[in-house]
Parts: sequence; C-alpha cells; structure tokens
Amino acid sequence: MRTFGKVALIATAITCLAASSPVQSAENCTELSTELEALGTAASADALGAAFDTALALPDCSDEFRLAVGRRAASATIREVNESIEQGADAASQTDRLTASLTQYRLWQTLAMLGDIAYDARDYATATHRYQEALEAIDDEELTRTAPELDVIATIYSRAEETRLVSAEYVS
Repeated sequence: MRTFGKVALIATAITCLAASSPVQSAENCTELSTELEALGTAASADALGAAFDTALALPDCSDEFRLAVGRRAASATIREVNESIEQGADAASQTDRLTASLTQYRLWQTLAMLGDIAYDARDYATATHRYQEALEAIDDEELTRTAPELDVIATIYSRAEETRLVSAEYVS
C-alpha cells in the first residue's frame, strides 16, 4: 500500500469521528467485530462509517481489520449513492459523500464516479486526476483485489486521455 495508505487514512478518519452510534459502544475489537456481523450485509454507510471510526480508536484493532471496515464503509457509500442516482438524485449532489468516503478506503469505483462528475461539470483537470487515481487504484493489488473487466479499464483510460487533452491546464 502506498505511503498515504495506513497513516493518512487513520489520521484523516480520526479527525472525522461521527456522532455516537451503537457500534461505537464496543470496548475492544472483538466486540466491534461481533457488532459488525450483527449489522449484516446491507448495513448503512453511516453505521459502517461509525464502526470504522470506532476501529480507529480501539488500540487492539489491527490495521488489516481497520482497512476491511473502511472498505466495507466505502462500498456501502458507493452502493447508496448509486441507489440515490437511480431514484433521480443528481450525481453532482453526491460529491461530498463520495469524497468523504475516500478517507475510509480509496475504491476505484468512487474515484471513477468523481471523475465522471467532474467531467460532466467540464472540470477536465479534476476529472483527469480522478480518472488517473482510479487507474492507479485498479493497478494496486492491495486496494483492488479483483480488477474490473478490461472494457471498464479501457473506458476509464480513454476518459483520462480525453480529459487530459481538453483540459485548459496541463495535467501530468
């Protein structure tokens, strides 16, 4: 994992502790793990975000556990954002939620969606950066255990190239 990984992820998330929730009552990582199991697979992003914050605060939680909880919280966020968009919400209105989830885990899907939002807003420099970050996340085997289909990667790559060419500023 890149340098920003564990240290920055933990430092950033500690500063963003959520309001009290049931999972924050855990006094150790074993209790937190049990509470996470009880939440089930359809747990809300808010509940999982609170669990992530709790995992960061508990000294007996391993970095691997914290990353797993962060990944689950970020995945729940992208799921909820997609559901909101399917119900008619504007994708751009979800930018803050998506960006905040990057402090929990850097999912390539989140980065690509933020690239699409910037693309639609004609903010090509930001779109280029986000698409490139998505490609880097896909290439990082620790962040992305199973890469998406090649056509998905090709689409993100094409968008990164397109936005790099049309950006008003140079994007390396």
